[in-house]
Parts: sequence; structure tokens; C-alpha cells
Amino acid sequence: MEKHPDPETLSDFSRLALENRRLRRTAWHLSQCRSCRRALARLSPEGLSVLGRMLSRAGLETGSGELSVTGPTSYGSIFARVREKVAERAGGLEEDRRLAGERVEILLNTPEPERNALLLARADLRSRAVVEHLLERARVPDEEAGSLSRLAISVIRAMLDPGDPVDNALLADLEAEAWGLIGNAERIRSDLRAADQALARARDLLAVGTGDPLAWAQVAAYESSVRRAQRRFGDALRLLDRTITIFRRAGDRQGEARSRVNRGVTLSFQGDHSAAIEELEAARALADFEIDRRLELTIEQNLLYCLMDSKRFDEALRLLPRVRRLSRRIDRPLDRLELDWLEGQLQADLGRRAEAEKLLESARRGYIRLGIGYSAALVSLDLACLLLEDGRDSEVRHLAVESLPIFLSRDVPSEAAAALALFRQAALAERATVEMVREVTDLLRPERDRDRR
Repeated sequence: MEKHPDPETLSDFSRLALENRRLRRTAWHLSQCRSCRRALARLSPEGLSVLGRMLSRAGLETGSGELSVTGPTSYGSIFARVREKVAERAGGLEEDRRLAGERVEILLNTPEPERNALLLARADLRSRAVVEHLLERARVPDEEAGSLSRLAISVIRAMLDPGDPVDNALLADLEAEAWGLIGNAERIRSDLRAADQALARARDLLAVGTGDPLAWAQVAAYESSVRRAQRRFGDALRLLDRTITIFRRAGDRQGEARSRVNRGVTLSFQGDHSAAIEELEAARALADFEIDRRLELTIEQNLLYCLMDSKRFDEALRLLPRVRRLSRRIDRPLDRLELDWLEGQLQADLGRRAEAEKLLESARRGYIRLGIGYSAALVSLDLACLLLEDGRDSEVRHLAVESLPIFLSRDVPSEAAAALALFRQAALAERATVEMVREVTDLLRPERDRDRR
């Protein structure tokens, strides 16, 4: 967790007595932390004026104790200098973008220990277009997203120029997104501590970046997914409300659609399936699926989950073929596993036990193969329910030996860890019950992150 500023820091902030990096980092923290804003107000009313001026320059402001966003007119003036810098390079950037794919392949085919030397030797590899190409690939949440983001960071750092603060601010925005993507990748791997550390790096970089609200919104969207995985649903929803406002005012329909998907998933974890379906349908209306086919799959897959959670099995069955078609079209291993898991649950709900067992076992083995241990162990719990209902206690014991220890090595809530430990002991003694598995599953269910974005 990020450390809250102490009274001395707040006092120095009010007097603008902090060095620039700490000043901006403190302003960033205050923009998100209501309790620290209250402390600042008690300590120094002038401090709130300082904060308001700083946030106004970044296109953000505080109102009624919450962070809100200024109108779209602020976008044209705040970043004029930055945009002039981008415009100066527009011609060269188009050529760089045309060649970016080839240059990225050169980097990827170079052994990792030799990449920094290659970046120093070849100026054509040190380009914004190469960074953008790497980040675009990293936005597809698969097993390569983290390594692609880290390579983007290496390119960014090779491009830094002490004499060009405007360009460095642009690069800080890009590096912030790279760390946000790393945080998202760590969340998918169920390493929430590493995800938090990556997001802290992203926030530090935003504090020295351009102040572009869209850069903030990109990172906040990744952070909201981590907060959801931590079951901090209120924090996740507050972040998403801000990102939705920023994307809408910037005219970024795709960004708004992705944030609404994220919001819908969070609401479904809270048990409000009707509101979740409304958000997902709103996202469907906003999104351009010609631009992002995977967003279409994400929306339809999460609608399928919500219908199942609402016990609307007939509607879920009607939607299932569409989700299958979209999954086959995109043809990514994680999507196929997610669909096997989802369909296995649906078949179990419908009483089709043999088909459910086959699908769940396929998903479990696939997650183990990809090293996504948390998902493998969660599927094992679903499978354990089926086996226990059939009186196959010895097979549940095997599952406990093979899969469940993965849970206890992860960052899970204490009450869930305690329940898992008890279940494992019972399974090893072949005394586990269906009720015990369901109790553990209910505790852990919010940890299953269905939105891979």
C-alpha cells in the first residue's frame, strides 16, 4: 500500500516547499485519498488551494470530497506544448510506425542480456513507435504481456534525454502504462503483491509525466482490476467512475466501453447481477468490435457469467454458441480455457455431470500447463464438488495433494486461507463434504478474475 503523507509533508506541500517530484506525487495521492484531503484541510486551508491549482492544470479537480474531471475545454490548452512536440515529429513517426513491427522482432530475437547493448548501438530501435507497438501487443492479456511491457520499459529508458523535459514527460506517461500492464499481468498470475508494486511504480511515473488525464485513466483502469481482485470493491468502483468520465469527455468510446465492462464485472462480484448486465449492455452499445474483437468476447463471456449467476440457464444456453464462435475466431489459449471452465460450470448446473467433469478437467490441466496456479486450484474446487457428489472421495484427495497447496502460497484473504487449510486437511483424510467445498468456493469466488483486460 502507498504510504500516506505525514503532517510535516502536508505542511511542506501547502507551502510548496517540497522538491518537484515529491510535490507532484503528494498531489497525486491527495487527489485519490479523501482522508488525507481532510487532514490537509484541517492543517492548512491554503493547502487545498495549492492542490486545486495543481489538479486543475492536470485536468482534474476535487469537489464534494471526491475526485472529478473538468470539462473538455481544458484538454485543448493544458497539453499544448506536449502536442506541439508530438506534431514536430509526426512525419518521422509515421515512417517509424511502418517499420516498428520489424524492429520489435529484432529486439525479441536478441538474447535478453544483449538487448541493452543493441539499443545503445542502434538509434532506429530507440523510437516511440517501437514502444507503442510493444505496448499494443502487451495489451492482449496473455503470458507474454509482462515480458513485452518490460521490454518497452527498456526501450523507453534508452530514449531518455536529460535536456528534453517535455519528451521525458511523454515517455513517463508511456512507462506508466507499461507498469500498469505489468500490474495487470501479475494480477492474472494471482500475485497481487507484485501487482501493487507495479502500480506504485506507475503512479510515481504519472506524477512526473504530462498530467494527461487519459494517461491517468489507463493506469487507473488496471488498478481497478487489482482492487477488485483484492475484494476492495468500493475502491474499484470509484476508480472506474473516474475513468468512465475521463474517457467519455475525451470522446474515447473504446476506453469507456472497457471501463464499463470492468465496472459490470465488479458489480457482479458484489451480487448485483442486474446492474452488471446493464453495464455490459452499455459497453456493447459503445464498443467498435471491428477495432477490438477481443472486447466483444469479453463482453459476451461476462454476460454469460451473469446469466448463470442469476440462474437464467435457458438464456445462458442460447448465448453459449455465440461465445464459442467468438472464442474460436480469436483462438487464444486463455480464452479457450476460460470457456471450458465456464461451460463446465453451466453443464454442472444443468446436471450433465460427465460433460461437466470433462470440461473442468480440461481447464484445470490447461491452467497448470500455463502456470496459472490460482485458476487451476479454483477449477479443482469446482471439480471436487462433482466428485464428492458422486462419492469419489479418493479422487478429491488426489486433487488436494496436487492443486490446493497453490492457494496457500498466494495472496489470499486470511479467512479464505484458513478455510482452504481446513478443507485440505479434510480432503487428505477423505472427510471433505460438498458443503465444505461450497463454503470455501464462496469465500474465494471474488478472487476469480473473469475480466482479463
